[in-house]
Amino acid sequence: MLRRSAFGAPRSSWSLAFYTASMAPGPNTLAWPADQTSTLVDNSLPGFELSVHKMLLPAKFQIFQYWDTDDSPVDGVPTEAQWVIGVKSDQWLKFWIGSQGSYETYPDTDMLNTYLWNAGVPQSDVFFGWN
Repeated sequence: MLRRSAFGAPRSSWSLAFYTASMAPGPNTLAWPADQTSTLVDNSLPGFELSVHKMLLPAKFQIFQYWDTDDSPVDGVPTEAQWVIGVKSDQWLKFWIGSQGSYETYPDTDMLNTYLWNAGVPQSDVFFGWN
């Protein structure tokens, strides 16, 4: 049973910590003053959009890869949807993002630029599945 203090605050340790952080003024708290709702929503929107795209991208697309002996780009794949890295002096690992139904169907390049590359997401995170 959750007991409350005389002021209505929960008394369990985790709920007390949450209550305290949500009622404290200033930065680094969970406070959400009513007059700042539009600002907080505007500030959280880019992170929300990025999270949604990171969840939805694997629903339709996957990472393809193969070894090659040169550093040329993968034929026909948009620059934004591929990554070529040197492994040894004569070995290159080539990655690209393609549809699960066809390795020749690629995600929209504007979406990749907006939500990945221009947002500072490292290519290694995407193509190695690190993030």
